[in-house]
Amino acid sequence: MTDSAYRVGIVGCGSISDRSHDELLDVPGWIPLPYSHAQTLEAHERTVLVAAMDPDVQRLDEFAARWQVTTGFGSITQMIAEQRLDIVTIASPTRFHAEHFMEAVAAGIKGVFLEKPVARTLRDVDRMIDTAQVHGTSVVLNHFRSFDPSYRRVRDLVQQRAIGDVTGVVVVWGEGISQGGCHLFDLLRMIFDSPASWVYASLDSDQTRPDPGGTFLLGLENGVVVTVHMPWSLNAPAQLDILGTEGKVTINHFERTLTRFEVINGRSVPLEAALPVRNATRSGMLVALDELIAHMETGAHTSSGLEEGRRALETSGAVLVSGRESRRVSLPLTDADLVIDSWL
Repeated sequence: MTDSAYRVGIVGCGSISDRSHDELLDVPGWIPLPYSHAQTLEAHERTVLVAAMDPDVQRLDEFAARWQVTTGFGSITQMIAEQRLDIVTIASPTRFHAEHFMEAVAAGIKGVFLEKPVARTLRDVDRMIDTAQVHGTSVVLNHFRSFDPSYRRVRDLVQQRAIGDVTGVVVVWGEGISQGGCHLFDLLRMIFDSPASWVYASLDSDQTRPDPGGTFLLGLENGVVVTVHMPWSLNAPAQLDILGTEGKVTINHFERTLTRFEVINGRSVPLEAALPVRNATRSGMLVALDELIAHMETGAHTSSGLEEGRRALETSGAVLVSGRESRRVSLPLTDADLVIDSWL
């Protein structure tokens, strides 16, 4: 911690705040750490965790003991009132995001690090956007892949036409249209600098889940069409293949690779190479905090905030409507009160 460290309070002491980092320590694959909110706040040079809030007393006590937080609270109102907080991390269940966000901003919090999905309805997000603008609050949404330098390297290669003209994208994904989908939709927006414009979806036959999976086509505004396969029955690692006229880029759980075609002895041969970012990256959550602090101090651009979270949520909603009504759905959505549930 430095003299210029920001005082942070966490709202919600569940897995993403606490244990998710530990769960990944021995898991192979591309998972830049730190990963949990508490671990990220501890690792960042400009933040110090001073308070935590959770209505579950046992969970709050265990979290406070582990992270040496001396002040725990059962309500966000009390925490903000009694602590001199600069930043609030909101990692409560999605159904509470809008409520907790509005309380934090109205109380004068300077910066909010908000878990995804942003909220449950577009109307809630619009209220959050308006309130943040009125109070001048800096907000970053934890679409951590959009902050990961390795994914940004892929974006740069695509925009530099390293694989020629993009002819399509094929995706294997998971964790529900809202909870997992928001990551994918924001990642696609970041890589192609183009949001979704239409979807055509088939949802899982099991409609008892609050956040179903499915298979769908996703059209971006720049004309790129993305094929997405993400049913809950899937048992395969996530992968994203960006196909071009001169090669492809693959992003999966273990690596990022660039494949280009070269003519050897008169034959067009695919040559694959790992992108040079494997050991030179920084956790997306650390980069997200970097950008939140920079926005608080200078108004610098943030890569994924409320507006981007709204676009991701709107895309999730369009997938749900398309699957339920068996038709192509164009964006923007007109139903601001459509409930787009996450399973968390």
